Amino acid sequence: MSSRFSRAWRLLFTGQVETSGQREIPPINAEDLAEIQQFFPMPKFFIFGHARSGTTLLARLIRLHPDVHCNWQAHFFTRPPLLSGLLADQKFEDWLSRPSNRWNRGRDLTPVALRAMSDYILERDAVREGKTVVGDKSPNALLGGQAVREAHRIYPDAALIYIVRDGRDTLVSHRFQNFIDGAQFLTRADLKLRDAFARDPEAFLSGKKSVFTLQALKHMAKSWAQNLIETDLLGHQLYGDRYFSLRYEDLLARPYDMLSKVWANGLVIVAGATLSLFLVIMGFLQVPIAGSIPLFVFGIVLYLFSVTAIGIFLATVVRSMPQLGLLFIPIVFPMILLSGGYTPLDGMPQAIRTVTMFSPATHFVSIAQAILFRGAGFGLVWQSFAAVAAIGAVFFLGALLRFRASVAVTRT
Repeated sequence: MSSRFSRAWRLLFTGQVETSGQREIPPINAEDLAEIQQFFPMPKFFIFGHARSGTTLLARLIRLHPDVHCNWQAHFFTRPPLLSGLLADQKFEDWLSRPSNRWNRGRDLTPVALRAMSDYILERDAVREGKTVVGDKSPNALLGGQAVREAHRIYPDAALIYIVRDGRDTLVSHRFQNFIDGAQFLTRADLKLRDAFARDPEAFLSGKKSVFTLQALKHMAKSWAQNLIETDLLGHQLYGDRYFSLRYEDLLARPYDMLSKVWANGLVIVAGATLSLFLVIMGFLQVPIAGSIPLFVFGIVLYLFSVTAIGIFLATVVRSMPQLGLLFIPIVFPMILLSGGYTPLDGMPQAIRTVTMFSPATHFVSIAQAILFRGAGFGLVWQSFAAVAAIGAVFFLGALLRFRASVAVTRT
């Protein structure tokens, strides 16, 4: 009541109407955009998606790229209070656009100020990681299409990635998450349901009761569909060819695309080694090969499988390509140097020789020397072949189990 009298008094004696104090932030213009890019030059991208749709998994995969860094949930545009809310008060516009200011050139610098703040937050971690491209992943389940508009107002030059997961899986995962650590999103009926589960979980586990109510499923399904429609429509309209959408299931159901790239590189190595035998060793140097070349090529393929499995396993342990590169130094380099190809195994201490038996490089050197120098057949080297295959199988299985565990954590 007192505030109403205050506004009436102000209108009566000053003739000025007091505004709500909030305003809509104008979009950044081309001139200001070009200027801010001089200070923060990294290309930007944003990952949107409904809650529990795989944004975290996608961010982890992107962070493996040696040049790309992805931040975790800055929520500049996806969860109130928004980035624009920092300067939405009318007083900030009055200050940033004051004609007497020499530094603003008579323009409202609100979008530039917001862009500078978010650019600094984004690029700070990217610079520390030695990356040149940076982005952020923030689920936009709360605001849907409004988040796209908010992002485009400040970042019209960025790329927008929207990941979609099967609505049924999304709703199940989101429902469980809310019951575990999202009580603020539950209704009174849901809270009573959660309390009932805490008192008597057996009734729910046996199927007599359920945490999924028809009202909750309808509400969550409507929210998921609305987010999908709005985000995809505005993403295409505002970002054009810089808008990308993908399915969460494709990240899990299409591993053959990555395996094809791995084996393509492997075929190049096999072809190079085979040509070297014929053109360099037997052709140019005129050195005869005592054993079977096809058997040796089979050994190369088996060795490539083993070392690739080790590399994939190490990749599941670390979180970035720089970490993987550092991890290779104390593991791969000693594995090669102590394989017997550079220093005879007989000249090494017994403890080191025992450790090198767990390295596929040691067994491959033994295979190569036996076949190429002494003409050994499969009957003499089968144990080395079996050792290389076993080592590769163990690491490949370990990598598979670690990857499945990581995906399971992301799904739930």
